[in-house]
Amino acid sequence: MRKIVKINDYKFDALIDTGSTVTLVWYNVQANLGMPTLNPMKIKLTAFGKGEIQLIGSFKSTIDMKNRKFKTDVYVIDNSL
Repeated sequence: MRKIVKINDYKFDALIDTGSTVTLVWYNVQANLGMPTLNPMKIKLTAFGKGEIQLIGSFKSTIDMKNRKFKTDVYVIDNSL
């Protein structure tokens, strides 16, 4: 399902996967958020088909969706993925 979400006053269209355990954004979204400082990664993510997703880093943020707020770690991935 697709929804409009807001992080740091930046609104964008997001794909919501209720079965996912992580929140991913592309690097260009992180740039639009004011380039929050990224924390180094200690986890590895596996994509469909056993391919590994290369993470650039993560940051903590609050996501606002339909006036409901969720605190979460946001993981940044390369724009080409």
